[in-house]
Amino acid sequence: KVPNVPIIGGKKLDRDRAREEFAKADELFNKASQAEGDERKDLFVDAAKQYKLAAKYWPSSALEQDAWLMSAESYYFAEEYPNAEEMYVKLFGNYPRTRYEDLINKRRMEIGLYWIRHD
Repeated sequence: KVPNVPIIGGKKLDRDRAREEFAKADELFNKASQAEGDERKDLFVDAAKQYKLAAKYWPSSALEQDAWLMSAESYYFAEEYPNAEEMYVKLFGNYPRTRYEDLINKRRMEIGLYWIRHD
């Protein structure tokens, strides 16, 4: 087992906790995917927050990238487009060569088109 290593600000890496929080977020995401109406939106928002929590426990990792993407996706499906855009920008800004570049660009274009149609 890898020991916790202090990082900036005195926070510690906790890979196990990151994985646990990510798994909880996945459960919420899956429930949201099957729900309808306000429950669907609420569950997606809860999943987004849970993914962000998972990312905090393992910064500068593939899990952080995955968590930020899934947070963005959760906000996107909750139709919380400003929050989704913020997370996509954060992911792409911190990981400019992310393997999710195509998906991020697609989603950001869809959000932009949504605002053009509704403004």
